[in-house]
Amino acid sequence: MQENQNKSDLIRKTFEQAYVYDLKNEKHLLQKELILLQTEQTLLNQRIQIMKSLANDLSAHDPQYSMILTTIKMDQIELDELATRKISLLGVLNKNS
Repeated sequence: MQENQNKSDLIRKTFEQAYVYDLKNEKHLLQKELILLQTEQTLLNQRIQIMKSLANDLSAHDPQYSMILTTIKMDQIELDELATRKISLLGVLNKNS
């Protein structure tokens, strides 16, 4: 039991040290955020494509049709905001390099 506790403590301490390093290293943290933004953009683009496909399958008189179009517009706004944030992050990264 003690051996498992020691392994658990070692893993926790290693994770904590890596986390603290990330907080101290601004460039590394910005790169992680950039990766996260790119992943969010990819997922949002996929969602928009699925919603557009669904909207094409619905009648314009279906109550869900306008809801889906509104959702697509909102997702596009979010996608634009993510793109703006990405450009900003790239500018900060390039300035710090």
